[in-house]
Amino acid sequence: MTGRRTATPSPGSVLVIPKLSVYERFAIDRRDPRFLARLEERSDLVRHVLPSHASHHATLDAVLALLGRLAVPFDVNHRPTRRQVARARLVITVGGDGTLLDAAHWVEATPVLGVNSNPNRSVGHFCSVTATDLEQKLPAVLGGEVEPFPVARMELRLNGRMLPDRPLNDVLFAHRCPAAISDYVLAHAGVEEWQKSSGVWFATAAGSTGAIKAAGGQVRPLREQSLQYLVREPFRSEGGAYRLSGGLIVDGISLTSRVFDGAAFVDGHRLQHRMGFGDRLDIRLADEPLNLFHF
Repeated sequence: MTGRRTATPSPGSVLVIPKLSVYERFAIDRRDPRFLARLEERSDLVRHVLPSHASHHATLDAVLALLGRLAVPFDVNHRPTRRQVARARLVITVGGDGTLLDAAHWVEATPVLGVNSNPNRSVGHFCSVTATDLEQKLPAVLGGEVEPFPVARMELRLNGRMLPDRPLNDVLFAHRCPAAISDYVLAHAGVEEWQKSSGVWFATAAGSTGAIKAAGGQVRPLREQSLQYLVREPFRSEGGAYRLSGGLIVDGISLTSRVFDGAAFVDGHRLQHRMGFGDRLDIRLADEPLNLFHF
């Protein structure tokens, strides 16, 4: 088979970024005793773990086998560097939306194809290819028969410093303790307002079907180059409503923390930037969208 599993992708090769399955993370890497005990007793808590692990690796093997048959050079790395991503002609993520979201933080202009390795258990909003249609769709991508389209990402500045992450989905500002109130100043479209709430969601069009929708936000078309925000569970002791409660973001928005232990949570819980009293987060549409193949 053409290709190799290496940490140093060759220029112009396809870079395959697979997730680590739950089994790999907790049974192999961490050897978590409670998790291993639940596996040993075949608890219902872990009944999907081994089938999901098998489905993921069957799909990953199918991707690598197809690249080999097509004589396409490839490299495999579940945690590549930005430089390694930039050297690839195409990034293929194998997993679910979380795997693609993580990769989207590192990718600049390189196009991305998401392969859902467990469609029975994963929504795969960004991953429109599965093992069943891989043989048709991957050659079309590699042969230039389909074009990626730009999906909006965010640009974040913390105290004026550009952060390296370009969120594809959403950002949540909140106190790091979920039971604590979030205290901050929100500024948008010439209005500045001191607020208290459970936090503020900021989302791209791609992220509009996720948490911000569950909180009452608007679902936007995937191809739309837009951002929106939503204050969740606002609190005003004197009653009434805030002027800045949610909507589309015009020319950027800023939030200044009035809590000492807040954070901006980027595309989930794993990536977060601490925000103390007086720290300011500026959010706008990024100049570089993600070039995504989506069928």
